[in-house]
Amino acid sequence: MTVQIKVNVINEMKKLRTVVYSDRLAWVEELIQNTQRAGATRVDITVSNDKFRIEDNGKGCTSPQVLFEKSQSGWSEEIDIQNPFGEGFFSTIMVANMIRVESVGFVAEFDVRKMFEQNTVDCISVKGSNRKSGFVVELEDLEDEYMPWLVENRVVEVAQFIRGIQFYLNGKLIEHKSFTDTDGSPYAITVKNDKFEGWLRPFVWGADGYKGDEYTLYAQERKVKENYLAGVKGLIHVKDGVLDLRAPDRKDVVYNDKYTQFNEAVRQEVKSVMLNLLKTAGDSDIDKYADVVDRYLSPEEYEQYMRFVVTTDLANFDKLVKKVEEKKERGEKFTFDQVAEEVAFEQQEVIEEMELRNEPVEVIPTIYTPVKQKQTAVRTGRKSLGERQMFWVKVNELDLYEDKISLAQYHNIPLVLVRNKLEQKVLESKSNFLHIAQLHEKVELSAQLKRVGAVDEVEERALWLFGVICKGLGFDRNIFKIGDMTTFKETKIGDTEKVVEEAPALALANGVDIYVDRGCLKKENLEVSKSKRITNADRAFIVRNLEVIAHELAHIMYCTTDNTKEHEVAQRQITHKILEGLF
Repeated sequence: MTVQIKVNVINEMKKLRTVVYSDRLAWVEELIQNTQRAGATRVDITVSNDKFRIEDNGKGCTSPQVLFEKSQSGWSEEIDIQNPFGEGFFSTIMVANMIRVESVGFVAEFDVRKMFEQNTVDCISVKGSNRKSGFVVELEDLEDEYMPWLVENRVVEVAQFIRGIQFYLNGKLIEHKSFTDTDGSPYAITVKNDKFEGWLRPFVWGADGYKGDEYTLYAQERKVKENYLAGVKGLIHVKDGVLDLRAPDRKDVVYNDKYTQFNEAVRQEVKSVMLNLLKTAGDSDIDKYADVVDRYLSPEEYEQYMRFVVTTDLANFDKLVKKVEEKKERGEKFTFDQVAEEVAFEQQEVIEEMELRNEPVEVIPTIYTPVKQKQTAVRTGRKSLGERQMFWVKVNELDLYEDKISLAQYHNIPLVLVRNKLEQKVLESKSNFLHIAQLHEKVELSAQLKRVGAVDEVEERALWLFGVICKGLGFDRNIFKIGDMTTFKETKIGDTEKVVEEAPALALANGVDIYVDRGCLKKENLEVSKSKRITNADRAFIVRNLEVIAHELAHIMYCTTDNTKEHEVAQRQITHKILEGLF
């Protein structure tokens, strides 16, 4: 039996060895696919340092000439249409200088080295065989690029996904896998749609290993390439016709409209991966993958999956935090929601006891999604003004902002405890949620004075003493007025109006005058006297009221603001001057 290679094919074979195939292990896949096209149910592959052998139990080939005519497969037209990949047999030229093929009725040996070195087509010998079915390919005299361990890895990589065939590598059955078998990550999800199937998971380089930011793309059960996708790892097997692959080795994609549509479908599945993460992950893992989630989802898309701890009861708020710290110290596994439920359960027992004793019931920390709630006005006392302003603080900032937290508690302002980066991003996107650092209190006082003037001789003496003080400080009149004073305190938190409430005070600077409330004036033991000389009783009266007097005088004389260094200095100077004039 004679088999010849056409002369014009030799140059094309040289290209096969050197430049055509970008994947230098493509011949492994080509040989394995030939076993599929032959209808094999069992394939035995042996890989050694100096030889590669693959044998199948398929229908085999009866004409060795077909093998040595480029662009022919020997399979039926129907199979060629279904599996239009490569030219499997010729791909072996990349790595082997001696190729032995045995099938139905023949054994053919192809001396590749002779063909290349002598530029001759007389390089094939054929003899008979008793083989009735199947196909055997043996590769010997292998090129230096042949690495047994790389070949074995590629065999497993390809064969593990092929259905209907049992593959044995060096006598050991290769375990079959599905394209939807994940890598075991708790955040991996399987995907199946009209374009592809497989699995995807979030990935952080370093924390999740050093192979990721890509998914493996398969087509017709063959690996095509690693496709870059930041923050994602996985495997996708496309259905026939979804993508156009580049010839001859089909190891890349044609970047056309099909590829654009495919990429958009992948991104939609990645969004599902990120939403699944938010539904199932704890705070530490949400923080770990926060940047990845934020790459594919906007805060508006994931805010509905956030759950916040919101409270105005800082006592129970502290219980919540302390219980979390205790569990961390003991190394327990938990979620913040579980701890909140424990605290709520414990508090419920306290509530039931309080109800039995008819005592007021305390507010407990609640878990809900505030951004979905209709914002209601803050209520303090009897009056409600403006829309509710809420403030948030990270769990690791509680010690840092103790003063601010106490201020929120005093004014009954809801606080949101932020446990992870994504919760923070959601709240930062809402105009009515501010960080605790922006919580500030602005207090303005005003007063009304009725029944102005002294009503008895004691108050007349007090007014005379106030006049003496004014003269000593350089005023041309007595700026103090005694009466029945009602003081109003207006408090503003952030940009939210709070409440106007009555706040008893001894004195209040009001414009160019200082109002003094006769009800708060410390005038006990002040003696009735018409004398223009200051007595010890007078001095005692002034000292008892001196702090408030000097405080209000500082506002009038120096236009200072409460709780500032300037005001403190001014008040101290006025105090010293008054005392110098008394003694």
